[in-house]
Amino acid sequence: MTRMSDDYANLTELLNQVVTATGDFHKSLSDRPVGARKWDVVSDIELPAQGVGSSEALREFLARHGANLSGSVGPRFLGYVTGGTTPAAMAGDWLAAAVDQNAASPGDSAAVAVAVQTLDWLKQLFNLPVDAFDGAFTTGATGANFASLLIAR
Repeated sequence: MTRMSDDYANLTELLNQVVTATGDFHKSLSDRPVGARKWDVVSDIELPAQGVGSSEALREFLARHGANLSGSVGPRFLGYVTGGTTPAAMAGDWLAAAVDQNAASPGDSAAVAVAVQTLDWLKQLFNLPVDAFDGAFTTGATGANFASLLIAR
């Protein structure tokens, strides 16, 4: 059985494995269909009695599902909202997950200041009056749509 402390001890190696898997995935985008070709039922997998560690879990995931991941991140996907992740957005997402800051409470970290600055830049980018709008970042498109429905109501 592995422990989380084992994963932390090998964190750099694990993250390098993820970087390699991500690079391989992006290199294969032109050959991947934008929709899944086949769907393997995952309900036939029993819950393991013991953990295998993050590296082995990543290896098992890629072996079982890697070939059937769609190319929705690429330019050929024309779905609603999903797809088109840029390298900078991916790096920012990874960093946000890695440092796991609370951007909802001023005084907890620099994350609140970064969010406020980003909102100010968006106002400048879209030529919006600086004092006329406030804002908040949501969890994503689904959260944004839900929030807009609540506000409109």
